[in-house]
Amino acid sequence: MTINLGICPIGWTNDDLPELGAENTFQQALSEMALAGFTGTEIGNKYPKNPVELHSHLEPRGMSIASGWFSAFLTT
Repeated sequence: MTINLGICPIGWTNDDLPELGAENTFQQALSEMALAGFTGTEIGNKYPKNPVELHSHLEPRGMSIASGWFSAFLTT
């Protein structure tokens, strides 16, 4: 059985406090994720919004999107 692991980019850049990790590019984050053995990533705020462009950065690193996060208010 094969298990694929994904990671979120918050270790490289912070969506809530953009000054934390501002010097890190999404390409650097993806490369370091792949070097650490991860094959998936959650979408981060620095990632390209165009799926074709995003795929062009993921595919050479053997990675794919594992999840996406969004903020919302729940109502009843």
